[in-house]
Amino acid sequence: FFHLPRSPAIDTTTRTMVKLRLLTANLCMISPGGCVRLAVPLGLMGIVFAVLLLLLLPPLRAGLFGGPSFLGAACALYAVEGVRRCKGTIWGASIAFFCVFGYWRERYLLTGVLAAGGYIFLALAPCAQLITSATRRLRPDLIYDAQSERLKLFCSLLESYDIVCLQEVTTFWGRDGHATDIRAAGAKHGLQHFCSSGLWPVWPSTFATNGLCVLSRFPITKTRNFTFSMQSWFEWSFVQRGAFMAELEGPGGGRIAILNAHTTSGVEVLESGVGRRPDAPRENPMGLSQLVEVLEAFAEFSEGASQKIFCGDFNLPKHSLAFHILQARAKALGLHDCFPDSPPTFGCDDEPREALLTKVADRGNPKVLDHVFSDQRCASARVEKMEAPQDRWHEFQQVSDHRAVAVCWE
Repeated sequence: FFHLPRSPAIDTTTRTMVKLRLLTANLCMISPGGCVRLAVPLGLMGIVFAVLLLLLLPPLRAGLFGGPSFLGAACALYAVEGVRRCKGTIWGASIAFFCVFGYWRERYLLTGVLAAGGYIFLALAPCAQLITSATRRLRPDLIYDAQSERLKLFCSLLESYDIVCLQEVTTFWGRDGHATDIRAAGAKHGLQHFCSSGLWPVWPSTFATNGLCVLSRFPITKTRNFTFSMQSWFEWSFVQRGAFMAELEGPGGGRIAILNAHTTSGVEVLESGVGRRPDAPRENPMGLSQLVEVLEAFAEFSEGASQKIFCGDFNLPKHSLAFHILQARAKALGLHDCFPDSPPTFGCDDEPREALLTKVADRGNPKVLDHVFSDQRCASARVEKMEAPQDRWHEFQQVSDHRAVAVCWE
């Protein structure tokens, strides 16, 4: 493990003076065998591969376009469910009506187009993962992401905190080796209580979990995994974004309610993934609606708690219109921003300049995307760079493309 000097704000010599120390971090990690560095290009290649299979395999085309069949009906229903998750129930019901109408009137081109769309989204993740596995064998340098080294570095930081909320500890198809390592390291440093959003994807996603975890020194008394009702059109078959709630027995005997959230990043992730930087920052209305939705559920979950904490990768830049709307909604629940003057946590232009995982279009475009809200005033807050030793900067610069946020309450 790497060993770094602790910040004075969280030095163990002041442990008796600090009531609660929290870290929230987006780790940008995935199950061994996956790839986060080139997720967008690999996803696009997965679409191309799925389309090629459709063009080259006559039985597949016949099953989708040749009239009523189990394959065609299953793929069409999957497409309907995707439309419902991304556009709402009315849109989903409308598409379902056209599907039934097409089969009834034997308009198989209509149903075939819908079934083909469902097939592509269903096949996208397995095809992309097949390409990832082949690339890892043939050109491992293209998808190298230093994940094992980043994981070791992060684990060396755990002893300095009482509660750790993580995003993007993504697990696909139940392969949770990286999450198991984090859990074991946490237990070694006193964070013996652990909960997560699970091992398997939430339907209709067929690939990965949303990768949310909570580690704690205090017993976890109840949890709730929350899936947002609305999902982004380009990732709904990969992952269902959501939030994770946990209730802890606090150090003073009270209950601490935690809401750990990770929203969709909006279309900007696609643009940066193909090397395009938007001319002006875009709002993320879906990310905002997802957070507003889960705040309503958190109000019920946290009822009676002595402290409430709402944190994570919101994908809403601080001082944006969407963030101000979120602030107002959170304030209605008694929650306030613990770090209003936070320095950037993503796309940072100071040293170390993260280049391994940050897309070229995002570099030098600093934003504050990671936030902590609470109903209690904090004693201190800072950004934790999770910086690699300088002699390793040629390999990787930070644990993640995001920097973490550390908050202490006395």
